Amino acid sequence: MKRSFLTRLGLDRDADTRAIRRAYARELKLIDQERDGAGFQVLREAYEAALRWAETSSGAQAPSIDLAPTSGALASETEPELDGGNGAGNGEREGEGETNVAPAPHYGVPLSATQIQFRIPTAAERTADPRFLARAAYDQFLASVDLAGLREDDGLEVCERTLRAQIDDPMLLNIAARGLFEHTIATKLADGWERGHEYLLIAAQRVFHWADEQGRLRHLGEPGAIIDEAIEERAQFNCQHSSVIIAQREIIGRLRGGAPEAVQLRRDMLMVERMAARFPNWLSVIVDINAVVEWRRLYQQAGGTPITQEQILRPQPQPEATRETASSWSFAWPFFMALFM
Repeated sequence: MKRSFLTRLGLDRDADTRAIRRAYARELKLIDQERDGAGFQVLREAYEAALRWAETSSGAQAPSIDLAPTSGALASETEPELDGGNGAGNGEREGEGETNVAPAPHYGVPLSATQIQFRIPTAAERTADPRFLARAAYDQFLASVDLAGLREDDGLEVCERTLRAQIDDPMLLNIAARGLFEHTIATKLADGWERGHEYLLIAAQRVFHWADEQGRLRHLGEPGAIIDEAIEERAQFNCQHSSVIIAQREIIGRLRGGAPEAVQLRRDMLMVERMAARFPNWLSVIVDINAVVEWRRLYQQAGGTPITQEQILRPQPQPEATRETASSWSFAWPFFMALFM
């Protein structure tokens, strides 16, 4: 039997996390979150339950239950109007008396202690609370773009376009909500690498003008300070010679792909240590730092020559082509001097 949370999202039993996020984004657009808080909460619970179910090896242990909460509180409660009119649930005016508390629908999937109960915010509270708006906007953004599935050829374009569309959403007309949404994106990046963060960092930098407005990131606290450093380090990375950039980008790709062969590991390890020393914050955003730790372990296990701090801090060797160009100019300059004298 199909699980009720899958039915709510219009999905089959073989749905993966990508399909779940797309279905959530589709259904979210059909809900008026200001007037149908109960419907939004039911959809949100179905989405979270479906993600938990998809991440397990088998959903066989999750029993199928009725989509509606057993207490009936959600089904019977009517949202009060924004002008403070009577609520149909208890006949009291908005802001008076106790607000109904209903157990969250759990769809047979275990919940954390903080998810056992939820309070249905009124329409006025949702409109005024920037935290609610920022969270809803962030959920919608994640549901609208599959960060882990972004491709190298168009990943940045897709990510930036989706982020700009989310910024233009009416939910973020609230200035405080917009700031909290920006803070959430910065925190997501600062927490460490996940697939797609290499695109999200650049997209967010462009959309929020992080590199253009000096000090903008600092008001976001510690996450902002980390991302500020990461952006500066990325700029330094791009100032290197093109041959060095190409070589280091190839190594970054291998760091995301798992452990290399021993020969490749010996060839790459010094450059990995140099990148970790020069670009620590940027590297932590675009690469799983645990992969660097694992490479170090495998390098030692393979009998690699210990890399000293002096080697790491030594200036990058000048590429052969550059040295040849510089050498040719050193021989040619007397000729040009004689020509113009």
